[in-house]
Amino acid sequence: YEVWERGAGRDGREERIPLLMLHGNGEDHGIFKEMAERMSRDFRVILMDSRGHGFSRIYAREEKQGFTTGDMAGDVIEIMDALKVPRAAILGFSDGANIALETASRYPGRVLAVAAVIAMIVSFFTPLIRVIYGIPLAVIGGLEVYLFGAIAAQGIAIMIEKKVDMFSSKNIAVIASIMVIGIGGQYAFGGNIPFFGLQVPCIAGAAIFGIVLNLLLSIGEKKAKAEKE
Repeated sequence: YEVWERGAGRDGREERIPLLMLHGNGEDHGIFKEMAERMSRDFRVILMDSRGHGFSRIYAREEKQGFTTGDMAGDVIEIMDALKVPRAAILGFSDGANIALETASRYPGRVLAVAAVIAMIVSFFTPLIRVIYGIPLAVIGGLEVYLFGAIAAQGIAIMIEKKVDMFSSKNIAVIASIMVIGIGGQYAFGGNIPFFGLQVPCIAGAAIFGIVLNLLLSIGEKKAKAEKE
């Protein structure tokens, strides 16, 4: 891993929010170096290689038995512990986004915020943006169907692996809310929901609301379990 930090933060303090960046599959932490250099003025940026990538070794036993996103989320916490970071914001790209979300789910007390990012990185490359805008709308639509279908399939696979209780009132509330905001918002507002002067994309808004609702309902769930014990 690498730690990027220089000067005082924007508010003049030496202590800044730790920002841990997670790369995608087949990459290493080097993809974030340009961004880390810019953001190190305001954050304590931590770059790490995911298990089996870059300088992070994978042992024969792990290669044979395999490992899960949950195991890689544990790696994130180990890095934070080694650096004595109690809590951090996590930015994940591609598969790194899956690890970031898994870390937030398993260790909510250790994660300040999560950003699953593709567009932020693409925005640094103007020629690439022009190429993207030059792609026919029908092609973009087909790619969206494929990508969101793949994400949905991966989500279902994770729920099966984790044996998620689909009859739980909490899970039903979260899923229903995401579907209503995502699909209903698309139908009623044409893709962007007006929110205090902002135009929030339906899918992003649904995802954020689902995460927040899940966290809030989990608090009540933990209290109920504690009372039973």
